[in-house]
Amino acid sequence: MSKAKDRKFYWGAFLKLRFTRISLREQGLLLLFVGVLLVIWLSAQLDRHAAMLNEIDVAHREAAEQDWTIEREEITQQEFDALIAEIDLEALPSRDEVNGGLDALLRKYGFQFSSDQPKTESGSPLSFHTYQMTIRKAAFDQLARFTEDIKTNFSYVSVRYIKMQVDPRNHGQIDASFELKSIEYTQ
Repeated sequence: MSKAKDRKFYWGAFLKLRFTRISLREQGLLLLFVGVLLVIWLSAQLDRHAAMLNEIDVAHREAAEQDWTIEREEITQQEFDALIAEIDLEALPSRDEVNGGLDALLRKYGFQFSSDQPKTESGSPLSFHTYQMTIRKAAFDQLARFTEDIKTNFSYVSVRYIKMQVDPRNHGQIDASFELKSIEYTQ
């Protein structure tokens, strides 16, 4: 204990002696330098505290959202069951049926097209399938009839987006990218 007290006294006396031996200008600059270091340290501490408070706030919001979800779980399940009851589950086509039907419809219109394998998001009791296709050099009225045929022939297939780009050489020709989504009953 005595050594620690002696060290503090030594360093205090050493710093006091050094500080009084420098000029007034150097004393001012030294105090300014120490002040700037203190401000930088304080701003870093305040930033850390602000980030910590933000993380705590996010955690509280997530906990409140989870509590709300748990409280509404039964109501949500009842609403889901009511919506499922409205759907004729036996009429929902399988992934392969929709894929084959879309392929046949594309060939019926004589489109130059390319399509990817459907991507499936498995779930219980419903699975969702995403179909992507690109049609090249088609007329706009053909594309309009094609989308109408999709709506009428595939009642449980929705068009998520259509991206059209006009051919710069022939303004009557359009390249179109489609993304379609369907549901399938899996139980």
